[in-house]
Amino acid sequence: MDLNNNTNKTLENLKNRIKELEQGKKKSDDENRLLHTFLLNEIGSKELDNLRILLAGQKLTEILAELEERRQEVHNLNFDLKIMREEFSKLRSQFKDLEKEVKMRKEET
Repeated sequence: MDLNNNTNKTLENLKNRIKELEQGKKKSDDENRLLHTFLLNEIGSKELDNLRILLAGQKLTEILAELEERRQEVHNLNFDLKIMREEFSKLRSQFKDLEKEVKMRKEET
């Protein structure tokens, strides 16, 4: 249980570190080496690999969720476009009918 608690704390630290990196806060190489050494000593290389996999999986999940949102947006836009095309087709047909009517009236006069 203690190892699991350490793993959760370490995972939280890694998440915070990722956020810092995304915000442009860089640590020195020495700080990064110390963090890596600490992680190896605290949880071991296998658990560290598992944490890396877990973080990568979480990032992939976020990316997949974003892609799904974009896919839905595209689907909605395609649906809107289909409706607009149908409306345009109806308007074009009405316009042609009006042109014919105008032409017929001109011929009558």
